[in-house]
Amino acid sequence: MKFAFASGGEDYRQMIHKIFPLLSDNTLDNRSIELRDYLSEPKETLMKAAFARIPSAEVLESSLNEFQAADKHLRTNFKIKEFGEEELEKADYLHRLANELRLSGYLLQSLEAFRRALVLNPKDAWLIFDFARCLHSFAGAEKSEKLRKKSFAALRLAETRGKTDGDFLARLGESYFQYGDPQRAAAAFQKAIDTADASFRSVRGLAEIALREGKIAHVILHFATANRLAETRALRRWTKNENEYFSRLNSDEDYMELEISRVNLLESLENSKKTCLKIAFIGFPAIIIGLLSDELITNIGWAISCVSLLIWVGLIVSQNLLSARVPVDFNDDEE
Repeated sequence: MKFAFASGGEDYRQMIHKIFPLLSDNTLDNRSIELRDYLSEPKETLMKAAFARIPSAEVLESSLNEFQAADKHLRTNFKIKEFGEEELEKADYLHRLANELRLSGYLLQSLEAFRRALVLNPKDAWLIFDFARCLHSFAGAEKSEKLRKKSFAALRLAETRGKTDGDFLARLGESYFQYGDPQRAAAAFQKAIDTADASFRSVRGLAEIALREGKIAHVILHFATANRLAETRALRRWTKNENEYFSRLNSDEDYMELEISRVNLLESLENSKKTCLKIAFIGFPAIIIGLLSDELITNIGWAISCVSLLIWVGLIVSQNLLSARVPVDFNDDEE
C-alpha cells in the first residue's frame, strides 16, 4: 500500500511534524528528512529572513554570478582563518534558516543564507552538502546547466570535508544517485561502509545501484545484508521480501519470464493511455466545429472523446491490477 501527500497548508505541516519524527531515519529519504527537520510556516520563515537581513528575491537576482562561482569561494574561504564559537553559532542559525527557506520555496534567499553561513563556517560538510542540494534545485528551476555543474562541484567538496563521517557519506551517496550519478553514489556508499562499518542506508543504496546495472546476484547479497542491519520490523519485512523476490528471479527462468511479460504489458498500457488521450483531445475541436455548423459533427466528436476517455480509464484500472508483482510462491501454489 502506498500513500502520497502533497500540500503546503498548516494541516500538512502538522501531519509531517507528528508522523515523521516517529519514523526511523532509514525509512526516510533525504527529502523526507528535510521535511521533518526544516518544514515551517512560510510567513514565519520570511520574517526570520527579514530579521537576519536577507534581501528579497528581487534584490538577489543580480547576485547570481556569486553562486555560479561558489565552489571557488568555498575553497578559498577554507584557508583563510579559524572562526570562534560565536561565528559558528551564527553559521548554524543561518544554516537552519537557509534550509527552511529552501523548503518554503525561496531558493534565492536560501542560497544567500547559505553563502553567509559558509563565510562563517566553510569547513562544515553538512552545510556544504545542503548548499549543494539547494543550488541543484535552483539550477533545475532556472534550467541552468552551469549551475547544475556547480552543485556537483559543491557535492564533491562536501565529500572531501566529510570523508570520515559514515552517516554523511550515506546521505551524500543517496543524493548522487538521485541526481543521476550512480558511479559516484556507489563510491560514496562504499566509503561509508569502509569508514564506519555497514549501515542500512548505504547497503540499500548499493542494492539499488546494482539493480540499475542488472547485477541481480549483488542485489540479493545487499538486500540480505540490509535485512540483518534493519532496525524495525517493517524494514526487516521489506528487505526480506525484496531478497526473496530477486532470489526467485535469479533462480527461476519461468518466473522471470512472467515478470518480464508483466512489465512489458505495463509499458504497452502506458503508451496506449497516451494514445487515448491524444484521440480524446482530437474530438474536442470536432465538438466546437459542430456547434458552429452541424450537430452530426458534434455528436461524432463527443463519441470519439467519450469512448477514448472510457478506454483510458479502463487502461488505468488494468495498470493498477498489473502493478503488483507476481507472487514469489506463484508456481509453488499451483504444484
